[in-house]
Amino acid sequence: GLANRFAYDRYVKYIGNQLRQAPRTLAVEVIDIDYFKQYNDNYGHQAGDKCLESVAREIHSLVTSAENIFACRYGGDEFVLLLPGVDAGTALDILRRLQRVVVERTLVYNSGEMNLSFSAGVTVAEPGASLEATLHRADDALYESKLAGRNRVCAWNGQRHQLADPVHEKIV
Repeated sequence: GLANRFAYDRYVKYIGNQLRQAPRTLAVEVIDIDYFKQYNDNYGHQAGDKCLESVAREIHSLVTSAENIFACRYGGDEFVLLLPGVDAGTALDILRRLQRVVVERTLVYNSGEMNLSFSAGVTVAEPGASLEATLHRADDALYESKLAGRNRVCAWNGQRHQLADPVHEKIV
C-alpha cells in the first residue's frame, strides 16, 4: 500500500538532505478526490473507504512502475507524490495519465456505482525553497484546479497557474 503521513515526514527529511548534497529538481504533486464528502454522505463510510482504496491502488501502481516516486496518503482524501529529478512537464504528464486511469474506473458498491475524479496541483521546488513552501505552492495549485471546476490538474510554474483541461474521456 501507500505510505502514511509519518513516512512522508521521514522521507521529506531524507530527500531534503539528498537535495542539499546533490541539487536536482523535485516535483511535488497534491491530489484531492473530487466530491469525496458526497461519496461518504450518499454511500456511507465503507463506500468512501473503497473510493480511497481505489485511488490509492492506482497511485501505488504508478509508483511501483516508475523509479524514484514517493507517494503517500497525506490526510483525509489527499495524496502527495514527490518526484525527485522530475521536471514540471513530466510531472504534469504523470498526473494526467493517472487522472485518465481514475476517471475510467467505475466502482461498484452494493447496488450503486461510483465514478471518480480528482483535482491536483503540481509544482517544482525552486532552488533554495523549503519542501514545506513547495508543498504549499502545490496545494495552492490544487485549490486553483478546484475553483476551475474540479477534475483538473493545475501547475504552478513559478509565476502563474496553468490549468489543464478536465478529463472526461474513458480509455478504450
